[in-house]
Amino acid sequence: MEYGGKIKEQFDTIYSGGIFVFFDAYYFNLDFDLLFLNSADYVYNDAILCGIGGSFKYPFKLRSIIIYPLIGAKYHIYMTSSPEINKKDLNSFRINIGAGINYSIKKRIYVSFIFLYNLKINNAYENNVEDRFTAVNAKYSTHGPEARFAVGFNILEK
Repeated sequence: MEYGGKIKEQFDTIYSGGIFVFFDAYYFNLDFDLLFLNSADYVYNDAILCGIGGSFKYPFKLRSIIIYPLIGAKYHIYMTSSPEINKKDLNSFRINIGAGINYSIKKRIYVSFIFLYNLKINNAYENNVEDRFTAVNAKYSTHGPEARFAVGFNILEK
């Protein structure tokens, strides 16, 4: 878009929501998710990302609260019914850093709050778009924050 003789970059917001399942070991989290995307960009509109990831953490126990910094990675597989998009080119890899809090409600049940910042590595589609349209390459950077809330059940606690 031309504005005042300069090219103004447009940023597209991708909205997502989904389902998150995790397995929480003392120093490691393994998680699976399904994200449902909606965006003005036809590539990321009405799509589903299926993700698998893991995070290393270092817990600090304070009575009924466990606080932990974490670092991990996640791989998302892109799924859509659109025939004009090569789905393999849209699969993505992310590195995430953040922190979490587990709060014990009862002896075996706890709630978990996790706050992450995702650093996404460009996929094949985004690399091709950057090569052709360098003026709008920021549009396809999808780094950003993520917040999770979950209820956990401790199977090892007696």
